[in-house]
Amino acid sequence: ETLNVCTGYKLDGQLLDRYPVTRTELERAEPVYQQVPGFMEEVTSCRKFSDLPAAAQQYVELIEREVGVPGSMISVGPERSQTIPRNS
Repeated sequence: ETLNVCTGYKLDGQLLDRYPVTRTELERAEPVYQQVPGFMEEVTSCRKFSDLPAAAQQYVELIEREVGVPGSMISVGPERSQTIPRNS
């Protein structure tokens, strides 16, 4: 129903602008999650980004924004034909 996407980390009450670098930092860090709508629709037959459910499109776009890099492919199954080119 919903997906939790980790969009950052808090360390000692401070929001980090980077991934925790050391194992000690990572052990003490708290993930910060953004909750987004999930999707239950079948996606294995989708062959274009626009074929994906709106919530799935928004999920992909959120990840692209958070990472700061456009995606190149979305896999919707184990077969090669189940790969959606992105931003081509």
